[in-house]
Amino acid sequence: MQPIHEALSLPALQLLVEEGGADVNAISGCGEWPLKSAAEANDTTQITWLLRRGAEVDRTATGETALHAAVRRDSRESVKLLLDAGANPNAQDVDGWTPLLEAISRETIGMLLESGAQTAITDQEGWGAEYWIRDPILLAALKGKCAHHPCFMTIDSRLHRIVAAQPFPLLFATISGAHLYGFPSPDSDFDLRGLHVLPLEKVIGLEVRDETVEDSRVIEGLEMDIVSHDVRKFFSLLLKKNGYVLEQLYSPLIVHTTPEHAELKTVARGCITRHHSHHYFGFAATQWKLFLKGSVRRAKPLLYVYRVLLTGIHLMRTGEVEANLLSLNEEFRLPYITDLVSRKLAGAEKSVLNDADIAFHESEYQRLREELQAAHDACKLSELPSETTRAALNDLLVGARLHRPRELAQVAG
Repeated sequence: MQPIHEALSLPALQLLVEEGGADVNAISGCGEWPLKSAAEANDTTQITWLLRRGAEVDRTATGETALHAAVRRDSRESVKLLLDAGANPNAQDVDGWTPLLEAISRETIGMLLESGAQTAITDQEGWGAEYWIRDPILLAALKGKCAHHPCFMTIDSRLHRIVAAQPFPLLFATISGAHLYGFPSPDSDFDLRGLHVLPLEKVIGLEVRDETVEDSRVIEGLEMDIVSHDVRKFFSLLLKKNGYVLEQLYSPLIVHTTPEHAELKTVARGCITRHHSHHYFGFAATQWKLFLKGSVRRAKPLLYVYRVLLTGIHLMRTGEVEANLLSLNEEFRLPYITDLVSRKLAGAEKSVLNDADIAFHESEYQRLREELQAAHDACKLSELPSETTRAALNDLLVGARLHRPRELAQVAG
């Protein structure tokens, strides 16, 4: 084993390669190499740097590639980076397994299929993806029945350029709003949400500015609504049981990511409490008032009412954040959701509801509020984030503030 196989940080890798002449594609006696190790760790910073330094994206010792490793760990950010770099989604290891056979999430299956993964390829025993992927929801994704899920949305390249032009370094940028919820219209704007890091000189003075950066305008032909929070404010919102930031953090529509994003998604699970139900009660009530307030009652605000209530119920029952209404409806099976989405997408004229519709939906609104209350009452989630979670958030905040700007500069160089 060479020293490069034991390097655990980007600075160590940079020193060994740039000063010591180490080979970024060297394979150890155990069949490990730097890109595979970085993929297993979901270290997107290392992956980006290694690829720029000439790492072979399909490097292999036994047929297994870095993409296999990333998919097996469900390291979705790494999977996206590798696929964007040209990784072969149909590479087979010594047992004939492709990355698709190892996929354990809809998001990863969606990315692999979008990049050309073939479902007909079998392993050495003749078994294919439909044999090894037993989960019915994953099978539905494999067969294209979950095409409405946001993991199947292609991220417009213009969004990457818009993210790169933001005034402060971003730890993540994701898409929220109608695109995430599963019912975007052709003219829907892009709700870009991010987490930025203010430099020290911005936060140690008497006044702290730019904790929230907002920008709403047309950029490169895209109607954009951009909001990002500094790490301290975002973490404070997480601790205050704010459902908006949870949905932004866990959105599968990822435009930009970093290792801190992956770490935060792990830590933030400790911020999910049973009291998040109050956020969804309040948001649903606001949306219902907006629905009733209109002189003409339309499907769009009603869809937001149902999306919010189903997200809240699902969160209380499972502890998982799911903001896509059509995916949620695979669980709840409300027969009117598909019709409401169709009406909304058909345009303003066809989205109008009559009095009988309104009476029915008012009863459904009340029924689902009761269901959310029952889910809250039966919920086993904690009452408050633990001290361990708070300490982990604090460590992540300090690390991001002190070290992240310098690391970003190193990668850019």
